[in-house]
Amino acid sequence: MQTITFKPILPGKFNAKAFDDEFLKGMNEVRKLILSEFMKTVETWNAGEKPDFIDLTYHAANGIISEVYTRSLIYKFVTGGTKTRHAVMTEDFIPKTMPGIIGSGRGRGSVKYISKKVNKPGIQARNFDKVIAKKTEPTFKSIMNNALRAAVKRCGHAM
Repeated sequence: MQTITFKPILPGKFNAKAFDDEFLKGMNEVRKLILSEFMKTVETWNAGEKPDFIDLTYHAANGIISEVYTRSLIYKFVTGGTKTRHAVMTEDFIPKTMPGIIGSGRGRGSVKYISKKVNKPGIQARNFDKVIAKKTEPTFKSIMNNALRAAVKRCGHAM
């Protein structure tokens, strides 16, 4: 009579640091991608008008957070739009950005003056944040899936 012996193949222990390292690396990669998309929206803006973008990746109580944002009011008005416009533009004015388009063109003209007495139709929202989120979502998913695979592999598991 033959004897059959079963020997279990046990995976390695859970390695929280591996997951943390790989997810942090993935979130940093995503943050850099998103920052580069926001930079395209102001590529042709004049030096004094260009907003400073703040980009951070950090640990929080609920996980790893990546943020890209600016405190620029002008950028807020352009990306989010306004109900009314108090600025009067020069006659040759052509905006440098277009709604729903990630990029920045040459544009033309400038602000003639600003007055609360002027109530023109508002700035049409460019929605840069929403367009960038939609554009980068597939890449975000791919990067984070790769991070998960790498972390699982470092723990001795297969996926």
